[in-house]
This record gives sequence, C-alpha cells and structure tokens, in this order.
Amino acid sequence: MDYVNKIFFVLLGLFIVLNWGLIMSGLIRKLIARIGNRIGIRIYQPYINLIKNYFTRSQISHGVMYYLGPVFRLSGGVGIFLFLPLIYGSENWSNFSFTGDLILVSYFMFFGMLGMALGAGEGGHPYSAIGISRGLAQFTAIEVPMILAVISIAIQYQTLSITEIVAAQQGGILNWTLFYKSVGNHSCYAFISGCNGAFTF
Repeated sequence: MDYVNKIFFVLLGLFIVLNWGLIMSGLIRKLIARIGNRIGIRIYQPYINLIKNYFTRSQISHGVMYYLGPVFRLSGGVGIFLFLPLIYGSENWSNFSFTGDLILVSYFMFFGMLGMALGAGEGGHPYSAIGISRGLAQFTAIEVPMILAVISIAIQYQTLSITEIVAAQQGGILNWTLFYKSVGNHSCYAFISGCNGAFTF
C-alpha cells in the first residue's frame, strides 16, 4: 500500500508541475507582451499549442532519433522530478529520493540536452550542426563549475543526499549555505545564469 501511495503522489506532483509550467509559460509571455504595449497570447495558449503539435503529422520521415530527441528531453525532466524531494520532512512528497540523489539529478540535467542534440543531428538540416555544437558547448561549460559547486557543498555537509543537505540548513536563516560557510554557494553563481539560458556578458 505504501508503493501505491508513493506512486499516487508522484503522479499528482507530475500533474501539478506540468500544469504550473504551462500556465507560467503563458503568463510570462502575456506579461512580456503587455510590457511591449501589445495584447499578447491567451494564458491557456500553451495547452492549445501542446495539443496542436501532438496531433500534427508529416509525410517526411527524419529517422527514429529525430522523434526520440524530445522523448529524451522529457525523460531528463521527469527523471529529475522523480528523484528530487519536493517538500522537506514529508514522506509523501519525497518522491524516490535516496542517499546519492544529488549526483543522479546532476546527470539527468545533461540527459535532455544530449537527446535534443541527437534529434537535431538526425533532422538533416544544414544548420543543425551549428546549433548542436553551440548548445552542447554551452552546457558542457556549465557542467564544470556546477560539478565543482556540487562537490564543494557535498564536502561541506559530508553527504550526497539533497534531503540531508536541506536538513543541515534548518534552524534559522544563518544556517543557510548562503551565510554559513558560503564558498560552495558562491561558486554556484558561476553557472546559474548559464543554466537559466542567460548570457553572462
């Protein structure tokens, strides 16, 4: 019965995250349009786009990996969600987190980008190689400072468990990594803008 309860909360969490992402995507595009003195899209437009793109069919076949690329991307995102504890102290919302989940989540981050690169390479477009090389180069450049930051925080707290790292920061704002032995936290700033797709200069 515990497994049934766990799977129910995992599926409920996936449903919440999917809808939250789609609504926020529509809301952000609406706000950007309003800032530019335009009307913008409807907030529920991402739902329409998702359904429309799902039912779009083409007579041209680009190969199997072209269609598996988005599946790899989705698998990377779902994999991160499955092993990421959502609410500290809640057994129901801890998902499938375990002792070394920090390393597993770090690897899942690269999984989606690799899948999209394989899919773009199968598409046969002459400019796809430029996009692949740029995307993989950017993400590989992010990986080095990210792993250094992850290692520094793991050494600081002597654990690779996200739950235990969060537990070590309980008890007040001064226990947060931002203020207490903050070298690992400050090293995260070197890659966070790249992870968000922003340019550092």
